[in-house]
Amino acid sequence: MEASDHRYSVNTKYFFIALILAPIIAGVVISLLFAIIGTLTLGQPPSDGLRIAFLIPVVGSASGAPFYLILGGTAYWFTFRRFGVRYLYTAFASVLAVLGIPILSFILWYFPILNIDNHLILRLLKPEASLFVIVFGSVFAIIWGSIFVYIYKKMTTSNQIDSV
Repeated sequence: MEASDHRYSVNTKYFFIALILAPIIAGVVISLLFAIIGTLTLGQPPSDGLRIAFLIPVVGSASGAPFYLILGGTAYWFTFRRFGVRYLYTAFASVLAVLGIPILSFILWYFPILNIDNHLILRLLKPEASLFVIVFGSVFAIIWGSIFVYIYKKMTTSNQIDSV
């Protein structure tokens, strides 16, 4: 087999639907878990401080989404084409995609293509923030990647059952 041969096909429509839905579902589920845990530990609805903490997954989804779509989407596409739809390979591709953020950070920071000081998401690209982004980004990338694989598998499996 040559290096350019691909063994698996990818349903483009389901791929992009799952790619977009994964961070949304992850943000909602993690926010709900924060709310449930906060309510159970306090015995009452959360205070304003904890309500702000519930926004962490939402802000994380918003700030990580561009990197997820560009770097993660590309990594998932090549992983699916080469290794098929598998959780372990997708988790590995997720971490590798997150490791691409410091490279992007270096390029955008030291070759000022964009005005970084005026955009909240691009502040995460500062070299000082790279370790923070890698650590937390790796955790969320694996979660998003797992949800992505789950959604993609469900959609392709249900499509195969419907077409029979």
